[in-house]
Amino acid sequence: MPLFPPRRGRRRAVMPGCVAVALAVLAGCTSGSGGSASAGQEHGGEPLLGRIPVVVAGHGLKLPLDAYLVDDQRMRRLNQARADAIDRCTRDFGFRYRPPGPPRKETGPRSSTDRRYGITDATVAAQDGYGLGDRDPARQPPPERPSFSRQQETVVFGNGRTRVRGREVPEGGCAGQADAVLGLARPDGPDLDLPLRLSNDAFEASRKDSRTREVFARWSQCMAAAGYDYRDPLVPPGDPQLRDAPEKEAVRAALQDIACKKQTNLTGTWFAVETAYQKRTVDRNRAELESVRQTITNALRGTAGTHMPTGPAPD
Repeated sequence: MPLFPPRRGRRRAVMPGCVAVALAVLAGCTSGSGGSASAGQEHGGEPLLGRIPVVVAGHGLKLPLDAYLVDDQRMRRLNQARADAIDRCTRDFGFRYRPPGPPRKETGPRSSTDRRYGITDATVAAQDGYGLGDRDPARQPPPERPSFSRQQETVVFGNGRTRVRGREVPEGGCAGQADAVLGLARPDGPDLDLPLRLSNDAFEASRKDSRTREVFARWSQCMAAAGYDYRDPLVPPGDPQLRDAPEKEAVRAALQDIACKKQTNLTGTWFAVETAYQKRTVDRNRAELESVRQTITNALRGTAGTHMPTGPAPD
């Protein structure tokens, strides 16, 4: 859920997508079973693993960097705070800023880990193959977007003239001023994209890890025995042959995919590997990550009654 409106030519203040879902229980997971993929020492730069949990469903998993990402609830609050601050500014220029309302229905994966390791939900797979079922954005009307006149666009984004209706446009427009008021765009502030970037880096590292590649190979052998030739569990959803195949074939492939994940404990192993990479990166970047978290916390604390500075009264 990105902030509205997006700032043009500026660093994003809050990372979109990949939001954290803090669930206390790992769905389909038991920490007391599985195996250890480490002999007690790092090898080739790969971090140590503890016990590997047995995981069936991926959507309830929690990774170490989730604590520093902006979850859905906080994102909605930040969006509203930013919209309110922009509106207070645009009223001085003779118009109201009205962002689009929330979507009628949540779409996309249920959490940041729902499809992180490929499809794992057999109920959805049985109905929609590799699709998202009722959460498919294509099945929902497109979200509304704010409509601005050219003059209003200048006021909101600050990408035009420096004065509108006799009043000076703030640097970066009302959107930039709102970010400054909420503490999300300080030149000396932390890099608010850092948690998401580190999360993406850890994911890519875990995908290339020897222990993940070994379980990929076993999953691939399982899929091949059923007539599907894939090396990577993230590939099947984009396979054009499945996309163009009869619906029942896509369902069959998705259910076989999940069965092979369960047989090889692919999800549990990959999750354990990525957790190890994330723990290591949190240890190495803790000060910067805590600064990001504090900045977001401060912005949320300032959502009620935030004072938006205004220019001189109109002539």
